[in-house]
Amino acid sequence: MSNQPIKVLLIDDNTRDARLIHEMLIKAEGDTFNLEFTNQLSTGLEQPVTENINVLLLDLDLPDNQRKEFKS
Repeated sequence: MSNQPIKVLLIDDNTRDARLIHEMLIKAEGDTFNLEFTNQLSTGLEQPVTENINVLLLDLDLPDNQRKEFKS
């Protein structure tokens, strides 16, 4: 267990899914999570570069996804 929250970035256009994931992270035992949410791929892909994101949850079927190749 860490003192620092685990930063999670969720990129999804379904707000119901975002709420469900948020509720699950609140109930998770052992670690603290900080959930950031965006509904656009283009906006979300800029965040890991500028922020220290630990986990990325990505819906690959977003309207602005042009089947981009993702490089690690």
